[in-house]
Amino acid sequence: MTDAITKLPHPDDTQLQEAEQNVARDAMLARAEIESAIAVAQRFPRNEDQAFQMLIRSAKRRTFAEGAEYNWSQGGQAVQGPSAQLMREASRCWGNIRSGFYIVRDDGMNRSIRGWAWDLQTNTREELDYTFPKLIERKDRGWIQPDARELRALTNAEGARVQRNCLRHILPFDLVEEAVLACRETMASKVSDDPEAERRAVIRAFTTLNVPVLELEGYLGHPIGQCNPDELANLRGVYKAIADREAAWSDYYAPLPAEEDEDDESSPIAKAAKAAKVKKAKRTKKPTAKPKEPPKEPEQGTLT
Repeated sequence: MTDAITKLPHPDDTQLQEAEQNVARDAMLARAEIESAIAVAQRFPRNEDQAFQMLIRSAKRRTFAEGAEYNWSQGGQAVQGPSAQLMREASRCWGNIRSGFYIVRDDGMNRSIRGWAWDLQTNTREELDYTFPKLIERKDRGWIQPDARELRALTNAEGARVQRNCLRHILPFDLVEEAVLACRETMASKVSDDPEAERRAVIRAFTTLNVPVLELEGYLGHPIGQCNPDELANLRGVYKAIADREAAWSDYYAPLPAEEDEDDESSPIAKAAKAAKVKKAKRTKKPTAKPKEPPKEPEQGTLT
């Protein structure tokens, strides 16, 4: 008579089986969720006219229009486009669209993400992959390794950009362009109503990015008080691009060395500084008494 020996599973094998079961369960739940969403989209198709009206109504809100467009420099050329905020609102109004992003690869130096957008009604899907270094720029320290919170913010910012580009392939082009034009009209109306308040708002916005007024004036080529509505709209787009990590302030403006600025009177910094000094001198200038003429000396040969 022999005793039966029962082979017990190894702890690592048990954990591996549980992990595989979790993955299979998550995949099954995701598939069921998508299938139900497609069924709902087919049952309740979008009303395109109503969706357009909803988006234009959103574009008339001033707080929304402020962040609806980005503006950044690429190869010396200005590039403009709808922001992630505008694209998300457009997808919400258009309806029956899902989008997002997730991490596909991660190592010590880089992180790869995949953005996606899916029109459930037409079954049109777009995916884009993007890899970025785990670095953030600090004005006083250059490029540094981020901590956990900064890395999470960097990943969310890059993911929002990839998600935005996927949505641009899914949503109708004219729908987005009409929304951009409506936002521009809203901002133009806001500036014309109170241009001084808009200038102060722009200065406050760039202050949060540690960009001084003198550099803004160097970028413009004149004092910020002389900004027209188009220039203020451009600054709004620049701020949005920097805030969304589309670009850095150094992409728009590179200050010259101090000694070059003093010698080169045609530089934007020199012009802005000179205009500020002249304006200040005019405000503080006081009338001065006319100096008395010195007494004339007697000519030779004359008696005094």
